[in-house]
Amino acid sequence: MRLGGSVDDVEEIKKHPFFRDIDWTHLMLKKVDPVYEPAVDEDESILLDKSVQGDSYVLPSPASGSPDGSVGFTFA
Repeated sequence: MRLGGSVDDVEEIKKHPFFRDIDWTHLMLKKVDPVYEPAVDEDESILLDKSVQGDSYVLPSPASGSPDGSVGFTFA
């Protein structure tokens, strides 16, 4: 059985000893400082070849490129 896969759902995850130090209320309110912040340039914060629709990123359809769907991919 997967953690969180029972009828208790996310509550099962919250009660697991691994997450004992998490303040879930502060986390939901985004008042928890991340333990790691990656260093990125401004250009790296935008994912290439993706368009934004609402709050989601949508990958272009493989069918919109070459017949085999290999647009943007290389093999070495």
